[in-house]
Amino acid sequence: MKKSKLFQKADKAVVIGITAAAVTFMALGAGNEKTYAAETETVTVENAVENGWSADGLYWYEDGVLQGTEGRGKEIYDPESDAWYWLDAVRGGKKAVSKDVYQESWAGAYADREDGTGKWVRYDENGHMVKGWDETENGKYYFDLETGAMAKGTTDIDGVSCRFDAYTGVGLDKAWAEENGALYWYESGVRQGTEGRGKEIYDAGSDAWYWLDAVDNGKKAVSKDVYQESWAGAYADREDGTGKWVRYDENGKMIKGWDSNQNGKYYFDPETGAMAKGTAVIDGVEYTFDKTTGKLENTVTIEVRYHGRTPELANSTENVTAQPDLTGPVEYIEYVTVQVDKDGNIVEPVYSCDWNPDDYNGFTSGYVVNANMLEDGTGFVPTDILEYSDDELPTDLRPYIHNGVVDIYLAWFRYVG
Repeated sequence: MKKSKLFQKADKAVVIGITAAAVTFMALGAGNEKTYAAETETVTVENAVENGWSADGLYWYEDGVLQGTEGRGKEIYDPESDAWYWLDAVRGGKKAVSKDVYQESWAGAYADREDGTGKWVRYDENGHMVKGWDETENGKYYFDLETGAMAKGTTDIDGVSCRFDAYTGVGLDKAWAEENGALYWYESGVRQGTEGRGKEIYDAGSDAWYWLDAVDNGKKAVSKDVYQESWAGAYADREDGTGKWVRYDENGKMIKGWDSNQNGKYYFDPETGAMAKGTAVIDGVEYTFDKTTGKLENTVTIEVRYHGRTPELANSTENVTAQPDLTGPVEYIEYVTVQVDKDGNIVEPVYSCDWNPDDYNGFTSGYVVNANMLEDGTGFVPTDILEYSDDELPTDLRPYIHNGVVDIYLAWFRYVG
């Protein structure tokens, strides 16, 4: 970089002509590259001073010498404003404003290097080094209160977990992050649902509502009923239309419509997710639900258990012919709720869905499911048949119910190719 400087007395103007070659600086560990374009700038500094800022507040002097004209520039502290500034060499030592700058100095907790140095810092529209939270059109950022270093990755701020991009430093916004096998929701870099009882959030990506449970430090709730203070509509507990029980499924999504579990059958409003209680008309049919639990009355719930493969057979290197595997472990359970009469007798067919192991690949080498079968060897036809057949009906499971349970087994073979 070539510089020519003409200094006059402190009470007169100083004219500085600078030709700045393009300067490229790679931040160690930051993964960003800053390139300053080549330019020629002539600056007139009115009323230069012995020490401190020039009259226009853009240039800094020490012992009558203009600072920040060498190397990349210089970081200085002004005790009068109690702030740090950057004097930009590519601007002839002019105070940098609204700019991110990489510093080689001490960075502390957010250092890029093992020795505690190296950091990205930001200077605001007044040239002050930013400390604390800051927001731009790109998102939310955090800068250390002492060193001004930009936070990156995962960190705790004021006792709350926060996440920032490892390279840009922008806060994770309206997105999930997996930590130790659990999912947490972040907005503007801050983990949500850690205060009070928790927080209800909407994820546009999955078009679903979720509950962040404060008792689990904001963890996404799954398979859980939660009482909400929000709008409930027709099934509200309060006269002002608020207060409702809602349910979140095994994936954490708020359930809407019919749902069954081991306790019975329930209905949740398609809009608000509120659990129906008492008498309700659904699709033109009147139903009665328990006023406290919300369970559909005059029903019974059947536990349909799907068995997988016996480990010994599954690990066999021999071909195994098709057979009901009566010793396979239970790998999936479906709860089917049906109507009963006043004597407790089931008055409608009991149907169930189809299920296959996760490693089912069709008729290829390895494990191949041939059919699902009942304990007596009868083939089981799931409700899925109705989607592609007009002739065959699903299997009515009522004859196979024992103490409220039906067992369905895999009839399978192993082909070693």
